[in-house]
Amino acid sequence: MKQLLSFLIIILVAACSSSEKTTNRIEDDSKSYVFDDVPPEDIFALETPKETSANFYVIQIAAFSTRERAELFAEKSRRDLNRGIAIIFNDDVNLFVVRLEEMFSSKIEAERVRANLWQMEEYNDAWIIPIKQKKE
Repeated sequence: MKQLLSFLIIILVAACSSSEKTTNRIEDDSKSYVFDDVPPEDIFALETPKETSANFYVIQIAAFSTRERAELFAEKSRRDLNRGIAIIFNDDVNLFVVRLEEMFSSKIEAERVRANLWQMEEYNDAWIIPIKQKKE
């Protein structure tokens, strides 16, 4: 019994002494460096997103490096969503993008449909793309 009591006292003392050392290290601010002086040339303002003058909005649901994988996903999406699905090669990113065929005239409409897609795990990273109609 005495051995158990001695063991508990040693553990208690060891635990208390380690917190003192930690406290001492935290209170010693002499070695801390605060980055409070930033040269003006290193300060930049974040740009606010510019309003798009989009004529339509589409919902992209996936992108693939090969047409075959895009077609497999598109076929599955047609069955799952019961919607028209389009595959388009995007030259900017060199990917085959899979998106809903439907074009929305307002962003709010597109957001409603996207919110419904987000309820399904396979489509929870769908996003809206503004489309500008090119003048000829």
